[in-house]
Amino acid sequence: LCQGDPHQALPTQESPVQALAVSPTGDLLAIGLFQKTVVWNLRARSVAATLPGGAQSLAFLADGKTLLAASPFNVRVWATSDWSERPPLRGGASPIAQAGNAALLASAGRDGVRVWDTVGWKELKLLRGATGPLALSFDGKTLATDTRAGLSLWPLDRPGADVVLQDSTNLFGRIGRWSRNDRVLAFSPDGEYLVAARNTLSERVVFVL
Repeated sequence: LCQGDPHQALPTQESPVQALAVSPTGDLLAIGLFQKTVVWNLRARSVAATLPGGAQSLAFLADGKTLLAASPFNVRVWATSDWSERPPLRGGASPIAQAGNAALLASAGRDGVRVWDTVGWKELKLLRGATGPLALSFDGKTLATDTRAGLSLWPLDRPGADVVLQDSTNLFGRIGRWSRNDRVLAFSPDGEYLVAARNTLSERVVFVL
């Protein structure tokens, strides 16, 4: 991309794109639409699978064997070998967030944010009062979520309470529960910074915290 190599455009989708995810090998691109999720084989430039159900948040696991498709109602789990569906995550919903080099996944839900060990799908924590948007640090040691008090950092590698970041309240506007954009939080690769893009009108539209 940085060399300006020729690119190829995929056909226009049938409805607005809500989420994108690229597999670890770069072979597959998952596109979340309102009513379905389309998976493209980028090397063959062909559709690898069309999965029922829309997705507002998508993630491939690090081994590339699993695709997670999250909607406001559930998190569906798909095996990329044959695109068969596995049992959904209990209590999970959009948005979801994945750690870069750790087998951790966070998913929002009605009763808070759950943190999962994706190796055996063991629920590690339930953070009540936390909601999306979400971001996991690359090393999996810190989870950032929104709360009523503001943006909060939750330690995942040790016991401890969350830390609310200063001047971080009311960054994200919403109408109802599900209108927040789940792609407005991101950790820097070293975990030293958290970037939050405000989705309400403000002179300060991007916060570096």
